[in-house]
Amino acid sequence: MQDFYSAIYSETPAHSDDIHDMIIENSDLEVITDSGSTRRSANAIKSTDFIKLKPQRQMFFMYEKPTKK
Repeated sequence: MQDFYSAIYSETPAHSDDIHDMIIENSDLEVITDSGSTRRSANAIKSTDFIKLKPQRQMFFMYEKPTKK
């Protein structure tokens, strides 16, 4: 989170509460604690947490060609 804070605060005048709200609301991101659990509240985000992209679902399985055996 420290690297993220350093980068984002030089780009925007937004308040940290606003940034935390947007992180939690973003469906592609999740905030992970030091113990490995997921944060669900913007008010609980700490500087020791880290931001992770959520796993993407594969959508192209229906377009794969059948394999010949």
